[in-house]
Amino acid sequence: MSKLLFILLLVPFSLFAEGNSEVDSLKQLLATAEGVERIDILNTMASILERTDFDRAVELATEAYNLAVQLEDRERQALSLKFIGFGHLSACNYNLAASFFGRSLAIQQELGWESEVLGLYSFLGTAFQNSGDYATAINYLLLAAEIYENYQDSINMAMVYSNIGSVYQNLKEYRPAVEYGLRSYQLVSTLGHLYGISLVAIQLGVSYNKLGDYLRASDYYHIAIKNLSEMGDLQTLASAYGGLSDVLAAQENYTVALEYLELNSSHKCNFINRKVI
Repeated sequence: MSKLLFILLLVPFSLFAEGNSEVDSLKQLLATAEGVERIDILNTMASILERTDFDRAVELATEAYNLAVQLEDRERQALSLKFIGFGHLSACNYNLAASFFGRSLAIQQELGWESEVLGLYSFLGTAFQNSGDYATAINYLLLAAEIYENYQDSINMAMVYSNIGSVYQNLKEYRPAVEYGLRSYQLVSTLGHLYGISLVAIQLGVSYNKLGDYLRASDYYHIAIKNLSEMGDLQTLASAYGGLSDVLAAQENYTVALEYLELNSSHKCNFINRKVI
């Protein structure tokens, strides 16, 4: 892999918090850039914009891809296709995202980029899950999980296990959903990641509720509620209250269920008002 491309792959998204100013600076560089330098600038701009300006991100990455094809640069073709996929994924164009991720994956496998291939397995799983192709999503996520396990990559293992559990929920197969949810929960607990703990706890609450294990479902929702209250995350807290309301309603405890449902609505409203302000 070329040095410039390797550096580009390592640039953290946190450096682009001030996205507009970064894009403006890159536009100035782009005005005179040619060849591989132009491709890398285009892809960097696409990586900044893929969550906020999907169409522009796809446009930039497509230009980068076309130039990489002209230069017969397979490395940069793979990267450009991945960024096109990111743009479509952020825009909820899941079939298109899967198509571009698949094309990037084929080139990356050809080049022997094992670490990059790992990430694409996860993104392909996400794209296929959201498009409703759960069987294909599971296949890609299990591939990612197996390799992350070999690397003992706890953060990505936790993420993939949670995603696998989510797909099993889509399939209404709640026992394997619990199995993978617990794997994820153990890892995020070890990492001490409160937000991750809360999200996986909500996921486990859903699965246990569907299995009729209301005590465990309630316990996990309460864990999420405690953490999210401390963090001040009103949007996710509302989701936890709504889930706990479902658990109580399933037990025909409608009075208390209604109380939690009202908390759900209240926190949703407060979140919306905070965003407006």
